[in-house]
Amino acid sequence: MKIKRVAAVHDLSGYGKCSLTIAIPVLSSFGIEVCPIPTGIFSMHTALDNWKMLDTADFIEEYIDSWKRENIQVDAIYSGFLTNQKQADIIKKLYRYNESALRFVDPVMGDNGKLYKTYDEELVESMRNLVSYADIATPNLTEAEILTKTKENILEELHNMGAKNIVLTSNVTDDTISNFTYDGKTKTEFKYKYYDEQIHGTGDLFSSCVLGMYLNGFSLNESVKYASEFTLDAIELTKTQDNYSSRGVSFEPLLGKNTAMIRDKA
Repeated sequence: MKIKRVAAVHDLSGYGKCSLTIAIPVLSSFGIEVCPIPTGIFSMHTALDNWKMLDTADFIEEYIDSWKRENIQVDAIYSGFLTNQKQADIIKKLYRYNESALRFVDPVMGDNGKLYKTYDEELVESMRNLVSYADIATPNLTEAEILTKTKENILEELHNMGAKNIVLTSNVTDDTISNFTYDGKTKTEFKYKYYDEQIHGTGDLFSSCVLGMYLNGFSLNESVKYASEFTLDAIELTKTQDNYSSRGVSFEPLLGKNTAMIRDKA
């Protein structure tokens, strides 16, 4: 059995689960080797007030150049939060080094109708450009509206930008939350119970589960359905934990489900 390898281009937060502290254990539970490329190092996630950040943009260019010299190849390039526009160019350089790799872009830019405070228009434009290269892009509704500059025909607009497959999340109607897939022809909707509160890291958890399933041979719709249900299970677990609003989504006791899923498929 070949163990697939993912380059995970995300930030690293010391406290408050998100990005690499979610991607690494989740993808590992799916039997996937994770090679992290940290876009920034944060003392804690940015929903808290006292965060500090180290921008690694200059270093990661040398980082991936060293990979090229060793001819390190990956099966997928999974990118998320960026700290500046230069990092989008570095990711595209990584694409050129790994021409056959799946390009999985989670354009982490905002939520609940608001752009994150670390983003400016130049960085947003860089993310738009990166999404245009995506085999799979997983924006939430806020991010999709920012990327397309519209609230109409968002899935079609993202596809017109160049993304081959779109997974749109967090479309809330009353007590229901919907996720959608779109491949340029067919749109599929998945509806679930909506929890009316912010739990940090659920987007990273969802996208990591989608990628983990997809790389194990499941269809995109199967992957999104499983990731949606896994994330809802994690939300219910999280709500039983102390300080979960700052601590972030709790998923660790559930990881065995992922391993069992791929074992049963095999």
